[in-house]
Amino acid sequence: NTPIVSVTPPGPFTEALEGETDTIRTFDLADATTASVLGSPTEVTIADGTVQLFVSAGGSAGPAVDPSLFTISGSTVSFDSIFFDTLGDGASASFVATYDAVVDGNVLPQLVEFTIDGVNDAPLTFGSEQINVVSGTTVAVNSSMLNAFDVDDNDDGLTITVTTGSPDGFFALAADPDRLADFAGHRR
Repeated sequence: NTPIVSVTPPGPFTEALEGETDTIRTFDLADATTASVLGSPTEVTIADGTVQLFVSAGGSAGPAVDPSLFTISGSTVSFDSIFFDTLGDGASASFVATYDAVVDGNVLPQLVEFTIDGVNDAPLTFGSEQINVVSGTTVAVNSSMLNAFDVDDNDDGLTITVTTGSPDGFFALAADPDRLADFAGHRR
């Protein structure tokens, strides 16, 4: 009369979007675990202190997870999804939880994989979104004026666009000052 244990994988979860306030994700392994003996449902518990987390290595337990990423309380696992904010759209991080299920006094080791999926976070700007230029003068635009970043990409992957410019002004890159363009995009 060997007990049969079934585990339903939790998730998948998504990492936090920029500005999201409820970033804690939680799942209970006790809720995901069922057992039966001879086809009849039976009680299953999770042995205290047996839940461990690992990086997934193709569905198997790989290296141990940094304990600061997850909180384990009994059979409940929680994490702040903001820690996975650098996952881009289509990227994911997979983990394995191992634990002991107890059915009719039998201790049955279990393994379940769960995934955190990345989402596309919008770039953030912290600098001035408006740059004023007095007629007849120039302004050098520097990184502090266009302080922007995208957690899903490195800063050199951002494109900053001038949407409204002076009809009499022009734009030149410091790296290529001979290549001038007016605000209509025409080379001068």
